[in-house]
Amino acid sequence: MNWYRLAVLSVKDPKQAARILMDMQLETEVLRNALLLVALVNTFLFVFSVEFIGLSSPYPAFFNAPFVNFAIMVVGLALMVASLVFTGRVMGGSATIRDVLVLVIWVQIVQAAIQIMAYLALLFVPLVANILTLAGGLIGLYMLVHFINESHKFNSIGKSAMVMIAALLGVVIGLSIVAIMVGGPDVGSTLKL
Repeated sequence: MNWYRLAVLSVKDPKQAARILMDMQLETEVLRNALLLVALVNTFLFVFSVEFIGLSSPYPAFFNAPFVNFAIMVVGLALMVASLVFTGRVMGGSATIRDVLVLVIWVQIVQAAIQIMAYLALLFVPLVANILTLAGGLIGLYMLVHFINESHKFNSIGKSAMVMIAALLGVVIGLSIVAIMVGGPDVGSTLKL
């Protein structure tokens, strides 16, 4: 499998890319390990951006600790997958956890690759880094909406977008509950916005 071509296909024809990814029928253990790996890569990129590039973190210092950040990434990704499956099924979809999991992992991989390119561009042309970061976010949303559409067999981008928005709200609420349980009720009062 040519991963670069699959990444390009994910932007050009996300429906076909989603089919290819879901047809891989990866084992549960492989998907679990891939989820942990993308959470680890995202944690590394976050810590790198704060500690070495000097970007400010919007979170309290406790949440900037690598292990805590990793745990938040794992819980956030798991909540995202569960929310996408549950919300999609409520709206008449038929995706499985395995299908949504492989698609969310792939979106994370593509976004991480774009973020790495942005960090490299930051060394030479900072404006390009900003454009790549923005493009990576938009590409991730575009891919996710189309992947939701294909996995749930909606044939409606609007319905897929509603599922994505509802799932994102579910993740925010879920992570807020986890943050309050871990950091106490005043955890939100220290956010730097």
